[in-house]
Amino acid sequence: MRTKELAAELKDYGISLRRTFHQHPELGREEYETAKRIEAELDAMGIPHSRLGGTGVIGLIQGTRPGRTVALRADMDALPVQEETGAPYASRTPGVMHACGHDGHTASLLTAANILSRMRDRIRGTVKLIFQPAEEATFADKLVEAGVMEGVDAIMGIHIWQDVEHGKIYIGAGEQMSCPIEFRITLTGEGGHGSQSHQAIDTIVPMAALIMNLQTIVSMEFNPLTDIALTIGRVYSGQNAYVRPGDSYNLVSGVCNLEGTGRAFNKEDSDHLQEKITRMLEGIEKTYRVKGSLYYLLRSPAVYNDPALAELGRKTCRSLWGEEGLDHTLGKVMASEDFGHYTKTGVPGLFAFVGSRNVQKLKYYPHHDSHFDIDEDAIEQSSCFYAQFALDYLNQG
Repeated sequence: MRTKELAAELKDYGISLRRTFHQHPELGREEYETAKRIEAELDAMGIPHSRLGGTGVIGLIQGTRPGRTVALRADMDALPVQEETGAPYASRTPGVMHACGHDGHTASLLTAANILSRMRDRIRGTVKLIFQPAEEATFADKLVEAGVMEGVDAIMGIHIWQDVEHGKIYIGAGEQMSCPIEFRITLTGEGGHGSQSHQAIDTIVPMAALIMNLQTIVSMEFNPLTDIALTIGRVYSGQNAYVRPGDSYNLVSGVCNLEGTGRAFNKEDSDHLQEKITRMLEGIEKTYRVKGSLYYLLRSPAVYNDPALAELGRKTCRSLWGEEGLDHTLGKVMASEDFGHYTKTGVPGLFAFVGSRNVQKLKYYPHHDSHFDIDEDAIEQSSCFYAQFALDYLNQG
């Protein structure tokens, strides 16, 4: 198959791009150099492009025959993580790292663009390339508002995934990834001296009680069969989030803050989660004489795969690598992605998980870990799948 041959031919090109992006990571909405490099590569392929959303890049590959439009999407942003892989291509930017694989996504889509640019005579319609900034900050909705989905008939995205074995792709139908929920709680009391706590209203003890109460929500407030999660990610007291050790040991803190995340697969469960957090917060206020405030945000819809596109994706995978190229173990995951904003428009979508776990090459580390790295063979497979799926979608029927 021509796409498979070209993907193999361009393997080193894709890996080189991935390592360049990995060495020079940029946080969401700051992907200036990444966007410039994407534009330079598209120029070299003769693919017209434009900017959207500041650092987003949109490319268009026109086939030689008229037809539908399929969008292929990759995210570009890195994370505020200090890399500890020790790899020769490790991040050169202190405190910033591609710890989720977005460098691989961008490199894979550019490689797929390179493949498709050489196969325009086999494209019936248009391939729209979406290089999206700030996925970690759920920026897809901003691109949708700016019109990125206008004229698009279907959209496909991938995630290079550590929980799938290298050489395999998981393609499920229906719900795939959960809705991300962000919440922040602030308790306000009255500060004072640690030796005379009766003259103050402490916030640390009530926050500790609230944390313990929140841990019962998933186990006792929801049906055990409900896909729901709640995690406390950060707690700090005082007006300042960062203080030197020894500076506040004898204070009664008048302010305490908590940051956490929830996961659900629909708005109804998210609303129920918010109600339960609110109820528990009100109980803490009455018991400990503190004032509480809750910020709660459902950041994006769940990722949902159109069943017909999922079947087409599996057919594409089988045509390239046979049945052994499909993973049948992953299932839907509680992790989140803002890809759901694209399909919320009513355009059917497919989101596939390309395996990158290869313990023969690299020790396994999860996404967002400071030691995270991937088997770079996943870039060849991702780029091939991107390109072949686009051809199969546009040429079907």
